[in-house]
Amino acid sequence: MNGAGEQERSGKRPVGGGVKRSDRGFTLSWAVAVLIAVAAALVAIWWPPYTPGQDTPHHLFFAQVVATPERFAADYRVVFAPTSQGFVYLAALFQPLGLVVAGKLVRTVGLALLLVAYWVLGRAAGEGRSPGLLFGAAVSCSFFHGMGFENFALALPLGLLAVGLTGSAARVGGAIRWVLVGLVMALVAVGHAVLAGMVGVELLLVVLLVAPGSLRWRRLGGLLAAGAPAALYSALCVWISASAQVDRGITEGLGRQRLPLGEQLANVVQCSFGGYSGFGGLVVCAALALALAQWVGRKSALSSRHRLARRVALATVVLWGLIYLVTPFHGAGWAYAQPRVLALAIFAPLGLIGWGRWRFGMLALTAVSVLLFLATSAISQREAGEAIAAQVSRFGDGPVGNAMAVTLDPGSPPTSRHIGALSGSELYAVAQGGAVPHVQAANPAIHTVLALRQPSEWPPHPPLFIFRSIDCRFNPDCAEAALVLAERIAVQGLRYDTVFLVGGPQLFRDALVSRGYGRTASDRFVPRPAELRLAFEGTEGLEDQLLLVRAGYPGGLGWFAAAQRPPGPVTGPLTLTLAPLPAGPITVECRWLQPDQGVAMADDAPIGCRLETLAVAGERRELRVGLAGLQGEAIRNDGSSPGLEPAP
Repeated sequence: MNGAGEQERSGKRPVGGGVKRSDRGFTLSWAVAVLIAVAAALVAIWWPPYTPGQDTPHHLFFAQVVATPERFAADYRVVFAPTSQGFVYLAALFQPLGLVVAGKLVRTVGLALLLVAYWVLGRAAGEGRSPGLLFGAAVSCSFFHGMGFENFALALPLGLLAVGLTGSAARVGGAIRWVLVGLVMALVAVGHAVLAGMVGVELLLVVLLVAPGSLRWRRLGGLLAAGAPAALYSALCVWISASAQVDRGITEGLGRQRLPLGEQLANVVQCSFGGYSGFGGLVVCAALALALAQWVGRKSALSSRHRLARRVALATVVLWGLIYLVTPFHGAGWAYAQPRVLALAIFAPLGLIGWGRWRFGMLALTAVSVLLFLATSAISQREAGEAIAAQVSRFGDGPVGNAMAVTLDPGSPPTSRHIGALSGSELYAVAQGGAVPHVQAANPAIHTVLALRQPSEWPPHPPLFIFRSIDCRFNPDCAEAALVLAERIAVQGLRYDTVFLVGGPQLFRDALVSRGYGRTASDRFVPRPAELRLAFEGTEGLEDQLLLVRAGYPGGLGWFAAAQRPPGPVTGPLTLTLAPLPAGPITVECRWLQPDQGVAMADDAPIGCRLETLAVAGERRELRVGLAGLQGEAIRNDGSSPGLEPAP
């Protein structure tokens, strides 16, 4: 433990018993490269008017509910969710500045945590001027941010920080170091319990490989003591979450959903730096070049800490690579969860590798790759953000309320190739203080905010890729499909306060107007639902017969509004209400159901009435309707059948 030991502790690389005079020039070059990379990462975060992310609107809405629960008390409540804590609560803290700004501030905090984590990892690996700080700037634009996995993306830097702290504690010990490990792991667990479990496995690997042989068991004891609170919390959360997934049937058939090996390997590059730019592969190549330089460099040029770090990096890649290949989280329902297994395999080694033998060349290669990636990421995000801004500029101003945002056309290539931009209208609605009732708020095990109504009680919403059903490239019957789809949107939107349309043919806007919607801006519509109140005659004495009344377009969209009389004697006039209904011509039908006959079998039940009528936007109409007998005698719309009066 002499001069070489001091150099090792300071992160300097002993070469030939001394430090090269070029160290100062290398340090200056490295510092400049890091500062430029951090500036580029900040530009990528703050330059776009809207930061695109597929699930980002949902998390920002959760933050809004957490910050102002009284505004949403009728429909939502805040619950404990083991995988949705960090980003949501931190964004709620910044919510007074506006949700868009709050989201960018949280991502900036994540960038700062990444830089700290990679600096600690580099120091633990004996590389004070770590390549990790350059890579850390690139990680701030990762696949997880592009997909809007905000809680996972914010907890990941803390997990990397725990790995670095554990490396130092395992090597030299110290109660304070283990306390720091425990505190950071607690934060990881609160931010994302599943990631905390993954980091815990990684920390065990680090201690086994780094701790001196004579002290290995003592160091393991220190890790277990420090990580016990986080481990117990994570285990409880994972058990609760897994039980919920099993109860909901989400885990059924996992073994049959495996992706082909080629698709799994393709996910490696996508997960590495595939969030916003097609140049992510360059960053991966730079990292591989650095790792190769470590292996071909002279052993005498590596300190003991470098060798330990190299061993940990290799073991980490092998461990999580194998776990990635054998996990059953593939295919439908899990396609976006499974790449997260790769997070530690990819991002932890970036902070453990050094510059190798050709450090100036490696620095130039890494800096150019990272800066090119960040520049293209910033441009991609800016283009997508501007596309969102152009879309929402057609929405006008005013209260949003519960909003249905429908993307009928993905727009220009910068928008269509950035999946997060497809959620731009939802992001706008949330940022304006509105709610998106179809938000992912149905599973209390993984969602911070829980909808008080059951998912079946919320109005249906078109899928994210609805535009494919009106694009002739995907659907040869697009014209007919577009008409049906326009009617469906007109019906579904009646249960919302505001409907936004993005792109698509004019017929969709015409359909909303013809169905009674008010048009307050180019692509902003306010529903004015109609209501029909049916007063039935001759129903006294009914006891066990169930009467189903439904309205719709039986020749096209089908039935979409229904009311049912419960069993029991009728002692007075019988009235049933159909609402909400779109304006315009509509068909009303009555069916007699048996006590054990479900609504799904109504088409086989006797007809009690059938008439064509007109629904008026924003108004209630009352109709006197006579009922035919249970034998289902012929009914004509002109009302000539016994006991049936035509609608006015």
